[in-house]
Amino acid sequence: MADSTDKHWEYSTDGKGEPLILLHGLFGTHRTLGGLAKQLKQDYRIISPSLRNHGGSPWKDEMDYHGQTRDLLQIMDREHVRRACLLGHSMGGKVAMTLAMEHPNRCRALVVLDNAPVSYDSHSLRSYCEHLLQLPLKEIKTRQQADELLQEKIPESQVRTYLLTNLVTRDNQARWRCNLEAIYRSLDRISGFPTPQIQHNAYPGPTLFLYSPDSGYLRPGHLPEIHRYFPQAICTAVENTGHWLHVDQPREVTRQIQDFLKTHS
Repeated sequence: MADSTDKHWEYSTDGKGEPLILLHGLFGTHRTLGGLAKQLKQDYRIISPSLRNHGGSPWKDEMDYHGQTRDLLQIMDREHVRRACLLGHSMGGKVAMTLAMEHPNRCRALVVLDNAPVSYDSHSLRSYCEHLLQLPLKEIKTRQQADELLQEKIPESQVRTYLLTNLVTRDNQARWRCNLEAIYRSLDRISGFPTPQIQHNAYPGPTLFLYSPDSGYLRPGHLPEIHRYFPQAICTAVENTGHWLHVDQPREVTRQIQDFLKTHS
């Protein structure tokens, strides 16, 4: 695996073959989908970026999906990728959907993990951000200390562990690796979807939505919107999973992705 960090974007590349871009969700980095990358690199050239305000990528005040699409096009151009298969989880799924709709000639096939082209209530994300912003960073020396301070406010250990991957400590000083304040200000846009601007667009290519039947991110009521914007969409539930379905059922999710891409890309 090769990591690249220039003045623009942080991303990793691995494998050979047709390009496949993996896009992480909110509070992730270019390494978050590493389990999928490890399996898929056998057949594809994997490109995994840290999206804006995440990891080592630039911090920007604006965090809408049009801007993130422009970021992704810059990375594709830098890597001399004309067309790629796109795979995104959660927020990364919305970045992938937006690019496919705005630039269908740049997307060979699309895979979305546990998300839909709809707006969600941002209350829970707002609550997470507020709890993180309230942590006394000057007093925190380790992630374990931060975890203990968050236990009462965020009781789900998996969620705390994921969020705190963004907390780094150096010289006994804690800081956020992500641009937490910009993310907090942008939560309504992140939870939404830019359908007014792209309502006349539709991505005509092969599309797979894999989702958890229990997370609530893709529900039967979302199907009309999905098929309006992605007329070839296949929607498949992965049982015994939550929002991080690729972590809960990695073999099944990987198999579904591989079968789809081999058939349609």
